[in-house]
Amino acid sequence: MSTKIFEGIKAHVAGGAGPSLVQKVQAVFQFDISDKPGTSWVIDLKNASGDVKQGKAEKPDATFTMTDSDFVDVCTGKLNPQVAFMQGKMKIKRSEEHT
Repeated sequence: MSTKIFEGIKAHVAGGAGPSLVQKVQAVFQFDISDKPGTSWVIDLKNASGDVKQGKAEKPDATFTMTDSDFVDVCTGKLNPQVAFMQGKMKIKRSEEHT
């Protein structure tokens, strides 16, 4: 299910929102889906016009790790991101540059 969400984000970034988001965000995010080994996505809102792709980032500014269902619940508003973090459902690792 998370794949559909990432594809939607990709379409939004590629559909013209990318340059504006890059200017505002200036970060590369990696999402590791813990219950689907080898499933990672990168949302690059730092370089060029932005990009969303499956795989791992060379130097992510932040890495989010969570299950597929928790990711979907956060994205659809069923799970508050702060609650997910406090309950250990979402782990966040920031790069040394952003600590």
